[in-house]
Amino acid sequence: MYRPTALLALSMLFGCVAGAAVTETPAPAIDAAWVEHQIDFHFFGNDTSKSTYYTCDGIEEKLHALLRMAGARRDAQVIAAGCGFGTADLSTLITVRIRFHSPAPAQPADTATAPGTVAAHWNTRKLRLGWTGGFDAGDCQLVDQFRLQVLKELAVRNVTANLDCAVRAPAPRGRASLAFEALTATPTAEAESIESEQQPKKHDDQMKSERN
Repeated sequence: MYRPTALLALSMLFGCVAGAAVTETPAPAIDAAWVEHQIDFHFFGNDTSKSTYYTCDGIEEKLHALLRMAGARRDAQVIAAGCGFGTADLSTLITVRIRFHSPAPAQPADTATAPGTVAAHWNTRKLRLGWTGGFDAGDCQLVDQFRLQVLKELAVRNVTANLDCAVRAPAPRGRASLAFEALTATPTAEAESIESEQQPKKHDDQMKSERN
């Protein structure tokens, strides 16, 4: 299972992704609301020309990085299954349970009064396989399947994909790409949202501790 606070290496991975794949374009903040998503992602690494293998740990890391690029909150949970006898075993067929929150434009009637309204910006994202940190040409099928299965569920626009994955020879470095604009909450809004959800859990844990 991917746990956002468990592995420093995953934070470093996303740092590389953010630095190389994100182009911030100044835009005014808009009112947004958090939307919870639960998606079963099915990775199929076999086609007529080649096979792509991942470990459960490896696909969890890459999917979490893709989610963050698309505006998901940093506490997204990504749990993969189907990797043989352990998370380090390779597989071409993996099912991943994904649970996360992402911002969506708030409805006009809700913007002034809704307690869950947060500030968000439209930001330009561009992933170039072989150039963006953490992704290479071998990730083409994964990125394309993420686009088809997950990206459509988030608040994104102007999606442009150049992902010709069904070829035996991979595209030259940096040619395969995925670009879009993602609605992304401000860091302050994201941190406040996570903290507000953790408070009831901390209270429940304290009550259980006192009863014991």
